[in-house]
Order: sequence, then C-alpha cells, then structure tokens
Amino acid sequence: MLNIILDIVDLLRQYSADADKKIFIRGAGNNARRVLSHLIGCGIRVEAFVDANCKNLQSRVAGLPVISAESMYALPNKSYFIVNSVQSDKAYLEIRDEFQRHGLTEREDYFDFANISARYDLRGVEFMGLVPAYDSVEEKMAAYVKTVIADYTSLVNANTDYRKNADIVLNTVNLVCTEICTLRCSNCCTKNNQILRDAKSYDADKIVYDLDKLLSVAAVTKLVIMGGEIFCHPNYISIIKALAKMKSINRICCCSIYSNGTLLPSEEFYHELKKLSIPFYVQLSTYAKSAKTQEIAMQCKHYGIPCLVMPEDVLWFARGNPGNAVYDYTGEQREGLYQRCFSPHFCYGLQDGKFYICNVFSSLQQHNVIADNEADYVDLRSVNDSGLKERLTDYLYNTKSLTSCNYCTGTFPNYGKYNICKPAE
Repeated sequence: MLNIILDIVDLLRQYSADADKKIFIRGAGNNARRVLSHLIGCGIRVEAFVDANCKNLQSRVAGLPVISAESMYALPNKSYFIVNSVQSDKAYLEIRDEFQRHGLTEREDYFDFANISARYDLRGVEFMGLVPAYDSVEEKMAAYVKTVIADYTSLVNANTDYRKNADIVLNTVNLVCTEICTLRCSNCCTKNNQILRDAKSYDADKIVYDLDKLLSVAAVTKLVIMGGEIFCHPNYISIIKALAKMKSINRICCCSIYSNGTLLPSEEFYHELKKLSIPFYVQLSTYAKSAKTQEIAMQCKHYGIPCLVMPEDVLWFARGNPGNAVYDYTGEQREGLYQRCFSPHFCYGLQDGKFYICNVFSSLQQHNVIADNEADYVDLRSVNDSGLKERLTDYLYNTKSLTSCNYCTGTFPNYGKYNICKPAE
C-alpha cells in the first residue's frame, strides 16, 4: 500500500511540474477540500475541481475554479490526471463508469484517493512520512503507527463536522507553548537543545488567541499541545482551561497533550482536561531515563484519561547540526529535500504567533541561531483577519522550500534510507 502511495505522489509531482499535464480533483465537497490539503502538503499543484453539480460550476472552492467534466475531457491529448475524491457509493460507481467510457486507466490517468482513503486512512500514511517499509526500523514505526492510527482513523472518519465548509484543513498542528525542557537531547526534534539559556514560555492568553485566529480560517484534524516540555509551562492548566472555553474548538477534530514524562502534572490538570468538548489523549515518550512515564500513565487510567505511551527509539531522525553547519544545496536540491521530507507535510507548527509549515527549526529562527526569513512562516498577528485565508493558502500552496532547509539533512534524503538516530538525554 505504501509503495503505491509513494509512486502516485512521485507521479503527481512530475505532472505538477509538467506544463503539458494538469491535475484535477474529481468532486468539490468537503472531502475534495481534504484531498486538496493532502496534495498541497506534498507540494503538488492542482488546476481545478471537477464537479457534476451545476450549483458549483463557475464558482471557486478553496481558491480554485470548479469546472465541468466535459470541459476537462475536452482538453487535447489527455493532458489531465484525475484524483477522485468522491466517496458516496452511487456517485463513486458512476464516476468509475465515466472513467471507463473515456478509456482511462487507473494510475495512468487517474488515482482513486477516496477508495485508498476508505481502506487505509491517508493520514496514517502521511504520519509515516510517505515511505516504504525498511527492515526493523520500519517494523517499529509500523507498530507505533498502528497503535496511534487504529482509534484515530475511526475517530476522524466518524467526525467530519469539524471540517465542514473549511477551505483549509491542516492534518496536525503542533502548538508550542514553551521552549523550556527538562531534557537536553542531542537529537532534539525541535532543536531546543541549542537555545537552552534563552528558552522561554509563551503567554497563555496569546497562545489561545493565536490558535483561535488560525481556526477562523482553517480546520485542524489533530492539535498537539507541546513544548519543550509542556509541564514546564508555569500556566499549563490555564492553557487547557482557555482551550475548553474557545468557541472555535469545534474546528478541531482531536487533541493530544505531548510530554516527555519527566514531570508529574497536578490533579487539577486531569480534571480540567476532562472538560474539553473534543476527543483528547495524553501522549508520553519513553526515551528519558528520568521519565515517570508509568506513573503518569497510571494517573491517566485512574482519572479515565486516554493515554498513549510511545515505543522506544521510534521517530527520531538526525537532521544535521544547524548551529554549526550550512549545507551547500542548489535550489533544485533544496526543493527535492523539502518534497521528500515529511516534516513540512505533517509537523505544522504554531509558535509565538507564527504559523510554520515545518516547526523543527522555528525556535532557532526566533532566536537568530539560523537565518530568520519571513517567507518561512505566516505571522498571524501581523496579517489582517480579512487577508489571512488568502495569505495562508498562498503559503501552503506555493512554498517550494524553506530557508531552514539549508541547515537540514531531511528526515530521509534518499527514499532507500532513513536518517534514524537514537534519542539521548
């Protein structure tokens, strides 16, 4: 399955760069918007939506035009590739018949995104980084993903209200509340180990304000409340309380609180967490020797809080040493690294009012350890409400690489090998 997905993504990227081949999404409803967000996240340009509903024709959805099937099929030399997003049984069969009548071949002329998504939720594939299986490392990752995705997939498929009428659907947003951490991991996934003396926590009211502004133009499938170490934030309970009171919380499908397990939260934390009106769970890592993981897990069980404990040595990638190394990439190499890396397609970040496609290096940019380029993020506090959707869409759709890519080796620069490393305190 993953090999099929990877092949299709590569093919779509080729077509996206080919002026003679245009990519269309069949359908123009909520699932079509979801498909568009997946394709944008993979750096794939879409020409238009194709729909049979006359009410949608001549209109625009998520900034793209909606055209009729006849208009698309009239293009010369089959200069189109169709990504089918339609899921309802009757319409799905009708579209399959339509493809056959026009002599289209699956994977050559179209890709059935909806069918793949129904059998194996594509968020699970993106979570794994759009990569094929590799030996024991992949087996570990697959085991972890199955643990996470089993309930998560059914949850997301059962709850579509959060993304109704949303032109932008973000798969995962890491809400960084503090840079302060109890650990000094040499391969820190957010590079906080390089800003220890200047690490800070952000104002709880501003954190919630920034999230609320983002949710005014986008839906979020999974919100991750994190640090640093989240329980280092002096007002972490206030963040949970404010989140529970947000009117826009119904734009979030589910929420996780991510901790390295080294600090015990207070009893009040568990009581406030249960007031959230959306599904939530606590996620704990296990790499820290000083972790109180099992104790926290038992507390979660006592208070009836879902808890996910990560397996050891999973999802740790060496990405270079940004404070000391700048890689001499060409523009083409940097774009290739960006496209193959799963961080830009999975790890959206919201930190100190700035929205990042990839938040691995956001702290380093904010502390001027590496170059701070305004093109690498959207400053929510400086963009007017009326222009935010357009700015965010342009940023997600048209970004080809980031300044931070110059300091990074990527999660897997070659499809045949991960940059896997062992975590270290």
